[in-house]
Amino acid sequence: MKNMAEQDKKEFEAFLKENLKPGETLFSEQSNTLDRSFVPEPVYEEDPDLTGLYYAAWESAWGHIFTCPGAPVQTYMNEGIRINKIWIWDTCFMVLFCRYAAKYFPGIQSLDNFYRVIHDGEYMILKVHHADNPPLFAWTEYEYFKHTGDMERLKYILCDKQYLQKHYHWLEEVKAGSKFAYSSSTVAAQWVPGRGFLWAGCPSGMDNTPRGDDDYTSIYWLDLSAQQGLSALYISRLFRIIGDEAQAEEWYKKFEEQKDFVNTRFWSDDDKIYFDRKVDESGFCKVLTPASFWPMLAEMCDNEQASQMAGVFEDPGKLGGERPIPSLSRDDHRFTPSGGYWRGSMWMPTAYMSIKALEKYGFYSLADSLARKILRQQLKTWQNVEPHTIWECYSPTKDYPAENKVQCLVRQDFCGWSALGPISLFIENILGIRDVDVISNSIVWEPASAKRSGIKNLRLGNNVVSLIAYPAQGKAEVEASAAFTLRLNGSDIQCPPGKSVIPLP
Repeated sequence: MKNMAEQDKKEFEAFLKENLKPGETLFSEQSNTLDRSFVPEPVYEEDPDLTGLYYAAWESAWGHIFTCPGAPVQTYMNEGIRINKIWIWDTCFMVLFCRYAAKYFPGIQSLDNFYRVIHDGEYMILKVHHADNPPLFAWTEYEYFKHTGDMERLKYILCDKQYLQKHYHWLEEVKAGSKFAYSSSTVAAQWVPGRGFLWAGCPSGMDNTPRGDDDYTSIYWLDLSAQQGLSALYISRLFRIIGDEAQAEEWYKKFEEQKDFVNTRFWSDDDKIYFDRKVDESGFCKVLTPASFWPMLAEMCDNEQASQMAGVFEDPGKLGGERPIPSLSRDDHRFTPSGGYWRGSMWMPTAYMSIKALEKYGFYSLADSLARKILRQQLKTWQNVEPHTIWECYSPTKDYPAENKVQCLVRQDFCGWSALGPISLFIENILGIRDVDVISNSIVWEPASAKRSGIKNLRLGNNVVSLIAYPAQGKAEVEASAAFTLRLNGSDIQCPPGKSVIPLP
């Protein structure tokens, strides 16, 4: 397998020796090259190099489409970590860029390898590394549906199989120390009624974070409670899409309960932000990381709270600066200038989540500024560091890949979730495609460049749309295979099939 770290190769070889039968091939990778017509075509004259990085991310992701006959869903997205294991939150974040080419990249299908193993009891030769990884399924399924309108899948996961509801309840009921045959690690999560969730660094995804002041048993983790609320919120919204108002109301009540709990337990009024709570009930454990923004993504804070929180991204001594959204506040004494994995590195999942959380409360200018800085760092690293690749995470102090827990450079060819920058942030925050929504048959577009910019071959369900802005001429060209509503710089425009030329509001 290409680009595997040495320790990964040894583990994989041992896995093959134990599981491979004579003449059998367990895994295969894409052998052909990506056809660029499979993905949307960006237009960005202001900085064409970003287009090069965009295609490099898609090509890396194309190479991470694996086929494993020993999996319930044989063709799936590999994260770029281990070959014989799969991760829940990595895969959920990969869906958030795969949705832009859902016909060709099996992002959403990859989630079924978790659903069918954890909740249907099917056998899989791959291992789920942390069954109690962040539970992002409902949010991910909702965002995927908005692009594709796949009602058949929605009814299957929500009504026929109830996977999203089952996973929500599973996390409420599972006990720390539980070990399941499908998983390669024991569970650390456990709900303590009225107090919060016990958890740990690796299953939370933030492997060596100093949260809990390096004692993970000493805190109730704010993010898992917020993520459960995020799940309830989006389960409610998915039920509303299929017209089941009773279930939508029931799950919205669960969300409201989680919202009240998170604000009561984890909001520090002195610090104007969410923090973990100490198990001994002596107060908050004030280690500032992007995890504080999961409640914002879950729409749990009010506008005043959101305004107070947003300031940490403008503060270069905290989570701001020229290379923003490090995984640990810069004023923490454990902050590591070279990254130290989750002790300072910029990671795309938490960066992307934080940017989308800000957008929930209308902080688009700040979100766009953060996205632009992150993309600039990814671009410069791709251009100037050999090998010219996309990395697992990035240094918080220079345009360079981060170091991991043992002071080695992190993994390369990591698309994987690091494609969220060159693909998703580029489309959403640089090209200005704020929203693609089959539910309302609309696209929200706010082009910001002074030069020609836009996107071609963007899918809105079965509709294929192209949007190109010509600011110097004060116009935009729109082409679509079916009618839709375009909200362009705040103005709703009804676009017919075919080509249209419209003034830029």
